[in-house]
Amino acid sequence: MLTDTNSAGFAHTPEGALIAAVHIIRRLTTIAGDENRIRYIEEHYLPGDNRDFLVQRFTGPGYASSAPGVPQPLVGYVYRSYTEDEAVVDLVVANTGPGSGTVPFIAVTYTLLWNNGDWRMEAPPGGLLTSNMTTPETPMTRWSDQ
Repeated sequence: MLTDTNSAGFAHTPEGALIAAVHIIRRLTTIAGDENRIRYIEEHYLPGDNRDFLVQRFTGPGYASSAPGVPQPLVGYVYRSYTEDEAVVDLVVANTGPGSGTVPFIAVTYTLLWNNGDWRMEAPPGGLLTSNMTTPETPMTRWSDQ
């Protein structure tokens, strides 16, 4: 079920986990209102300290006053691992910032667990979306190849 404030019902497959990761992370930054963001985070991220930090980072006056950014273009993905209960994927984005000539792509690693009949994401350490950022080490599959 996909709505403006919800992403749910993903297939219990590697592809389902991949699409869940894209929806969860992209929608997080586009949902308006603290109450909606808190509910979204609580529904899509697994409980724990890192999820609490994520709520703090994406709510309150500091976040509300921030101008929304343009997301970096998703160019590909890498399956790091997959089991029935856990999927680890890299979403690869184009590096549009300084140093893009040296490092054209950035990979962000996301871990999802199958929980209550759907994929739920582990919040990144400290609630920082950039904490799992690396340069891609494995050849990626480009979205345009699919």
